[in-house]
Amino acid sequence: MSVEDVICEARKDDDYYGTDGGLTLSGGEPLFQPYFSLELLKSACRESWKTAIETSGFASWEVIEHLMPFVDLWLYDLKCADPEKHFHLTGRSNKCILDNLRHLDACGGRIELRCPLIPGKNDSDRDLQKIMQIAEKLRNITGIRPEPYHPFGADKLLYLRRRKRVERIPNQEDLRRYEKFFHG
Repeated sequence: MSVEDVICEARKDDDYYGTDGGLTLSGGEPLFQPYFSLELLKSACRESWKTAIETSGFASWEVIEHLMPFVDLWLYDLKCADPEKHFHLTGRSNKCILDNLRHLDACGGRIELRCPLIPGKNDSDRDLQKIMQIAEKLRNITGIRPEPYHPFGADKLLYLRRRKRVERIPNQEDLRRYEKFFHG
C-alpha cells in the first residue's frame, strides 16, 4: 500500500478517534521501514491525528531521531533488561535497544514501556526488578505494561522447525504478580 492508501483507509475511522485516538504504526517493526513510516506519520499529523509507534527500539538512533517530531507516544518493548539473558533469548544484544530508550527519554519522547513476558524465561523477580530499575530512571515514562506471552504464530514456528515446544502461557496468578510488581 502507498502512504495515501493507508491514510484513506484510516480516514474511514476518523469519527472514532476523538481526542485520544489516532494512528499507531505496529506490525513487524516500523523502524525497519523508516522512510515509509516517516511519510505516514507526517500525513497523520497533517490530518491532526495523534500518532504512536510500537517498537522494539532495535534501530539506529538516526532513524528514531527523524521520526521523533511526528510521534506522540512510543510503545517501547523491553523484553529483558539483562544483557546476557537478552542475547540468549533473542540472539541479539540489547545495548542498542537500551541506549535508544535512554536517548529517547532524554530527548523528551513520551514512552510507555511494554514488557512481553514469558513464564520461566523472562518473568522472574530479578528480571522484573531490572526492568523497574531502568524505568525508574526514565523521566518521560507514561507507564509500564506487562504484555503476557501469547502463542500466535507458534504452529508456524513448529512447522518451520524453529521451535520444539511452546512456552507456557501466563495464568491469572502470573498476571496478578506482574501487575503487583509494576504497579504496587
